[in-house]
Amino acid sequence: MTETETPTPPGLFLILDASQPEPALQALDAARASAPVEVVLIKANTPTPATDNNPAPVTKDFIRTIQAHNIAVLIEDDISTATNRGADGVHLNSDSLDEFTAAIELIGNDQMIIGAMAAQSRD
Repeated sequence: MTETETPTPPGLFLILDASQPEPALQALDAARASAPVEVVLIKANTPTPATDNNPAPVTKDFIRTIQAHNIAVLIEDDISTATNRGADGVHLNSDSLDEFTAAIELIGNDQMIIGAMAAQSRD
């Protein structure tokens, strides 16, 4: 960086629970008030409060609302939801190289963001 360049401000990686969209969007607004939010990871398979066996639907509108703030949206562990609902990518919670490779083959390595867990950093 040269003396005339302004350093890039830090940005947040926010994790939101899709089972309760309104509180999730309120949390996003609160976070945006304190620092730029660059990426939102949506926990797509978080059970709803009503039933533990019924994953919360992640709607296109929910994703678009977040993207309207120029924030990348990743869906946790669900390539189908990410591709079908217009997310920017998927985040895989597996440390399996085979699953990561399969994701690249399925969606292409230049079509979407593909994030992956590398290892557990803390106990």
